[in-house]
Amino acid sequence: MISERGKGLDVVDSLDINLSGGLKARGYIGGGTAIYQLGEVFLHLTNQFKGKSANAEKGIILSNDDLGNTSYLAVLSR
Repeated sequence: MISERGKGLDVVDSLDINLSGGLKARGYIGGGTAIYQLGEVFLHLTNQFKGKSANAEKGIILSNDDLGNTSYLAVLSR
């Protein structure tokens, strides 16, 4: 369980999400999106990310295809 019932927003507010601004900050790149996410999470986990970085032990990547038919979830850890 991630949070107690009714406390989910408090937990989400404390998470480091899209520290580089996400896809809208760099334009949508279609098929390369998941690869970019993998690279960015790797840089965070290895303390190589330039800019605001997360001091994290794990990173979660969720990617969907353009039509929403397929989703991919990857969990990376140090």
